[in-house]
Amino acid sequence: MEAQGAKNKLSETERETAESVRKRSMERLSQTRERENLESSKKKRRSGNGMVEYLQEKEAREEQQKKIDVELRERHLALEERKHNEAMVIEQNKFILREKELAILANQQEEREKRDGELLSSMRKIIEQQQEIIKQLQQQMHLLTSIEKKQ
Repeated sequence: MEAQGAKNKLSETERETAESVRKRSMERLSQTRERENLESSKKKRRSGNGMVEYLQEKEAREEQQKKIDVELRERHLALEERKHNEAMVIEQNKFILREKELAILANQQEEREKRDGELLSSMRKIIEQQQEIIKQLQQQMHLLTSIEKKQ
């Protein structure tokens, strides 16, 4: 009896399978698509491991991105600091250069004033010498005129 019960069960499952195959073969294309959409749209439950793995991967990606962002910020700050330092050095060099230019101009002015003073002094000496020569000439002329009058 058990053998016959097992055969009945087997034949019953075979009948159900055969019937579903017949129904599917008789379906129109639109019905087939509709049935497939219903089968695929059934939500499947995921295990918690998938979510945990996803969150761990997401956290790792975010951590990596944070490291990259920090490194970029550090590089940017270092670059800005270097630019600032270079600008300060340039400004200091400009200031030093301007001070040197002013010192050179002051020295040139002093040299000009010294030369002008020396020229003025030598011109005074020349004028004094010329005045002395004029006096001597006047005395000589006066002597000559007095000698001529006496004669």
